[in-house]
Amino acid sequence: MINKSLAVFEKELTSLDEKLAPLEWATPRNNLGYALIAVGQTESGVAYLKKAIAEMEDALELVNPKEARDEWISLQLTYAAALHALGQRNTGETVSLLNKSMEAYKKILPLLKRQEAPLEWALMMHNIAMVFQDLGEHSEGSRTLERSITAYNNALTQRSANVVPLQWALSQNNAAVSLQVLGELQRDPKILDDAVVSYGNACHKLTQSKHAVAWVITTGNLGCVRTILAEINSDAEMGRQALNNLNEIVEFLTEATNTKYSEIAERYRDKAQAVLDNI
Repeated sequence: MINKSLAVFEKELTSLDEKLAPLEWATPRNNLGYALIAVGQTESGVAYLKKAIAEMEDALELVNPKEARDEWISLQLTYAAALHALGQRNTGETVSLLNKSMEAYKKILPLLKRQEAPLEWALMMHNIAMVFQDLGEHSEGSRTLERSITAYNNALTQRSANVVPLQWALSQNNAAVSLQVLGELQRDPKILDDAVVSYGNACHKLTQSKHAVAWVITTGNLGCVRTILAEINSDAEMGRQALNNLNEIVEFLTEATNTKYSEIAERYRDKAQAVLDNI
């Protein structure tokens, strides 16, 4: 389906003259960029992601942000996303690509105001936070992880649990991931407690039936951080809560006949049980 979309967008571009009608040409070019990222994220190679970056660099040279603000922002967002996606691959340029992605996002900030477009601004804050998160995890930098947490919290000021519950839960989960990595890095139970709260907040808005993938990820993350806390604090009750979370995941994945991920969940559950047995 995605490959078909690529063909459609490429065909549409051949009928437009980028120099005579740069704005009409910008939207299908941006759509092509997103499609290339989508394909690139499912492929083991990096050719599609590099093509997405090249397409967006060409497009950004032809669109003036002062004359076509919205079109330029869309192209710049796609460019930043492509750099981030490539930076997540082990290409030997991870830090450089992630920093370029961050720079691309930051160029949008003067044009995208929180008051005028709160949800779009929140999405950009969430994306910036993800780049900081990857940088922090890659370099084990506490300060960078703290910036990630701040950016997620900024996103949450505009993402309401009642208005956009799934996006709110996603920011809560991702903030908890940064908190967990930071807490493990600093061996700080208080930070890990904050991660438990943030994961728990996300779980309140996610259900197995409506948000199966997000529910599995968040509940599994909650079980893992509770396992860490149980071990650090010799806390049997925390260990039992961790085991309950991970048992839920194993049961759900087994019923869904998802062998690959159920085996992973079982390993985490066994670790939680071992920690509990040793308390």
